[in-house]
Amino acid sequence: EESLKVAHGMVTLDTCEQIGIKLGMGKQEVYQCIEYLNSLSLFLYFSVLPHVVFTNPQYLLDTVTSLIRMSFIDYPEELLAKGFILPPDMQRKLRREGIFSEELLHYLSLEFIPDLFTKDHLIQLLQYLFIIAPVSETAPFRYFIPSALPTHYLSEEEKKEFSQSCEPLLLCFKHKVIPQGIFAALIVALMKRSTSPRFTLHESIQQLRYSVHLDSDDLDGSVGLMDCQNWLEIYY
Repeated sequence: EESLKVAHGMVTLDTCEQIGIKLGMGKQEVYQCIEYLNSLSLFLYFSVLPHVVFTNPQYLLDTVTSLIRMSFIDYPEELLAKGFILPPDMQRKLRREGIFSEELLHYLSLEFIPDLFTKDHLIQLLQYLFIIAPVSETAPFRYFIPSALPTHYLSEEEKKEFSQSCEPLLLCFKHKVIPQGIFAALIVALMKRSTSPRFTLHESIQQLRYSVHLDSDDLDGSVGLMDCQNWLEIYY
């Protein structure tokens, strides 16, 4: 009921605590309640954004998917803020390279709430959820989102171009089914590493949704990771 009084179904953690006091609950009981509702996906609560509780998961889902949808549609006007025209190079870079800058968020018709959920909070959350990885450490900040890359599976002949000296390492899963999203999350996890070995995007190779190549100075080489539908292949 309290969440219905505010926009987008978000309330501050302080508000939750105040509601708990009215119900005779201590802070610890409030946190336990939030964690329980989060486990049921009725609420969404993330430690990276400890000040806010998402009581309407759909709002957050729509916000996150708007960025990914931008790479799939030919006419992005429906996703843009009123009166904005997206620079062609910006969408092209997202669709071909999976790269975007914070500037893109200014064009999308996303509604943010000052101090509660801002563009910076969205970027923090996307990194926390292993959806994006930073590719620049200075402004303008740029990010890599593997899920936005062109869809294409490599043929056996194309795979041979990447490694002629050794067989790939195979990662198999139960029932030969790759958990949804794990390939993109693996790429982001490697790129977010702050200790050796560290990885960066291989700039001279076209990155694809199911085939990403990373350079590593620490390993003195590059690593190719491929989603083969039933297993993952890793080439060095």
